[in-house]
Amino acid sequence: MTTFSREFALITSEPNLPSRGVRPDNSTKQSTRMKNRHLLAFILGLAPVLLNLLGPTASAADATTPVALMAELDYAQLSAEGHDTAVLKVSLLPANLRHSHDRPPLNLAIVLDRSGSMNGTKIEMAKQAIRRAFQSLQPNDFVSIIAYNNAAKTLLPLTRVGNISNPRAYIDSIHADGGTAIYAGVNLGAAALRPALDDSAGINRILLLSDGLANEGPSNVSDFQLLGRSLAREGITVSTIGLGLGYNEDLMAGLSAAGQGNVYFVESAKDLPRIFDSELGDASSIIAQNAVIEVECLHGFEPIRIIGREGQIQGNRVTLNIKHLYAGQEKFALIEMRNPGGRANTTQEIATISTRYQDIDSDQTYAVQQIATTTFAPTPEQKEKSVNIDVQRQVVYNYVAIAQDEAVALADQGDLPAATATLGKLDDWITTNNAVWNDTEIEDKRVALESTTTTLENDGLDNRSRKEMRSSSYQTRSQQKSY
Repeated sequence: MTTFSREFALITSEPNLPSRGVRPDNSTKQSTRMKNRHLLAFILGLAPVLLNLLGPTASAADATTPVALMAELDYAQLSAEGHDTAVLKVSLLPANLRHSHDRPPLNLAIVLDRSGSMNGTKIEMAKQAIRRAFQSLQPNDFVSIIAYNNAAKTLLPLTRVGNISNPRAYIDSIHADGGTAIYAGVNLGAAALRPALDDSAGINRILLLSDGLANEGPSNVSDFQLLGRSLAREGITVSTIGLGLGYNEDLMAGLSAAGQGNVYFVESAKDLPRIFDSELGDASSIIAQNAVIEVECLHGFEPIRIIGREGQIQGNRVTLNIKHLYAGQEKFALIEMRNPGGRANTTQEIATISTRYQDIDSDQTYAVQQIATTTFAPTPEQKEKSVNIDVQRQVVYNYVAIAQDEAVALADQGDLPAATATLGKLDDWITTNNAVWNDTEIEDKRVALESTTTTLENDGLDNRSRKEMRSSSYQTRSQQKSY
């Protein structure tokens, strides 16, 4: 079987941080950050020495390691002959529950579309969702409300929730008319959050709602991707809610993807309160942030590609970044590698896997490393018997997400036959492999893919189907929690 040995768990702490809810002045903050960086660099430089001192420890998340590092192969035993590929799944597994009830403050900017198309039920349900959001927030959280039509306007500057005596005063007066200046709305939401960025303990999030196309100001997808990346570098995550069938799903998904936020497609405004609850639940359950995964392939194993997620491959090293880790929610990467083969029935190291992340409650930085090994199977039959069906499921789900994005792009170009052929080819691949795996969940996914292919072939790609495919693809690739 494939085995993974933990080499070390290094814990560092940032000293002299102010109490949560107290925002230090800039000079104090900069001095503290410099001290922290020097301390962290010094301790990490001692890692080789600490390896010998600490010895092996358990790999499960526990009181000393709130997030577990785990790795699995799609087949526990690989082909001795080689000349094929293997998929390595590297997972970060946070503890199921937060280990502190005193979570860091959530700094939330709600950016609401109040253009003319929102008039009626849509705006009323959006206002209800915001009122419910106030009931879910804690007194030490901070919230701002931004509304936009032809221009963006701050209805509530960033304010501590415990200091807001009557939230309805900022909500009930909202009415819908005018155009849709989404870019200006997001920018103003970011401006509202910037005073909170000096407090490293805070969780900074924009929740954007839109039901229409950006028809005021920047409107290209690339503009919003650049904006999302810029905000992510500042420490601000943007989650987006697309309401109805009139919004630009590429723009909304591009904005969220740049900062690893969530993406929601809501056809009925009646679902808005539920979606707000889901997003606030996610933001409130963050256990760790700024996770970095590094995989260094060994002994002839070579990384080919990362399936589904964005990341970098340089030589035999793979690097991925995961912005937030939520309680009880696995985040992972699938890395396809070239298998060089080896002598049958022998064990071989595959890769060194390491991660570092910042615990959100304690502000400690954790670094963990493992060595991945495998055994080479003497026959193809022996390899097949060692299949890891949980990994294969995730491979299939991500292949479907990738194929959906490719099919949408081809359909947009007017090449419907190529779009259906892309989905059909994947259907055939799943059918062939699942004849051996015989997994009901994979078969259910194949049946759904077949239905999508048939609809696309007979009816083309309508607006609803496009939005469903784009949002489900993003949610699969980002391992977004179902809602």
